[in-house]
Amino acid sequence: MPDTTLEAAFPTEIDGQPAAMQSIGVDPAAVSFASATVMVGEESLSLQALRTPGGSAAYALDALVALDPPEVAPTTTTETIGGKQATVATLEDGGQEFFYANGDLAWLLPGADTAQAEVIFAALP
Repeated sequence: MPDTTLEAAFPTEIDGQPAAMQSIGVDPAAVSFASATVMVGEESLSLQALRTPGGSAAYALDALVALDPPEVAPTTTTETIGGKQATVATLEDGGQEFFYANGDLAWLLPGADTAQAEVIFAALP
């Protein structure tokens, strides 16, 4: 369900520039987020998704990362994981996060290893 109170709190521009999602052509009222717990083998993992109707999920991921950048930027690579072109962010502590964008859908997989990401991403559209 849309949160109209939250939507109304977002300005359409700040300092003469489009704010947040508007700057990448996405209506923040249309953005939706979902998460699920998935089991791969014996391990429980969090799978998150962001949908940006009418916009590119890849641009939305960039905008979200810019909202709260880490002190030390991760090393990012583009890899084929589960048959999908994915972005792998390797964090300062060696942990990895996996991102996959497909049209207006962005999938985020924190806390998994590459083998688990292969299984999960193979199941995604």
